Amino acid sequence: MWKREMEWLLCVSDHIVELIPSWQTFPDGSKLEVMSYSPRSDLFINLLALRKLDNMLLDVLESFTNIEFWYVDQGIAGPEADGSTS
Repeated sequence: MWKREMEWLLCVSDHIVELIPSWQTFPDGSKLEVMSYSPRSDLFINLLALRKLDNMLLDVLESFTNIEFWYVDQGIAGPEADGSTS
């Protein structure tokens, strides 16, 4: 689930681009200046760091072998519950 949500978060950055002038050469040898797109350099650098940080976090999460913590749904009360909330 974490990987899917991180991919959704990062996929937006694939569409944030900057236009750069470049030359296109045709088979007859003529050249034409066209605008091509590439990822914005400031976002591209930060995305690499964010993906590296995400991979480090996933490694830490996967290294947990014992259940060190767990979440309890407050809407479900077990048989030993005395009605008090903590």
